[in-house]
Amino acid sequence: MSENRNRGEGGMANALRTRRRPSEERAVEAEPSRTPAQPRRRNQRKTVGKRSDPDYMLASAFVRVEVYDRVKQALLDPEVKRQALTDLDETGVRHQPNKPLYSDVVEMLLVEWLERSGWEDR
Repeated sequence: MSENRNRGEGGMANALRTRRRPSEERAVEAEPSRTPAQPRRRNQRKTVGKRSDPDYMLASAFVRVEVYDRVKQALLDPEVKRQALTDLDETGVRHQPNKPLYSDVVEMLLVEWLERSGWEDR
């Protein structure tokens, strides 16, 4: 059997050439299918979060891995977390209850920088 194969043709080459027979196509067509009038229903839930809020945008920045990892670890510390939540509230940065995220801290630092440089209301 392997003698009949041409050089460079394996099982995949043969599998790609395989087609449905006309009788199989008719059998597939005879099966009941979903009509366009009855689309599959998905549970629609209210879109929440910064991703769907038009006041927010995704802004990426290069940050050293060491800094990123240290910030993530620091936010797991209960005392740092408590202080971060207080600071976020003071600067008016929106955040999840009891869960300061990396992006929240970045936004807070940017807001503070703008205030220090005199650009908070421009």
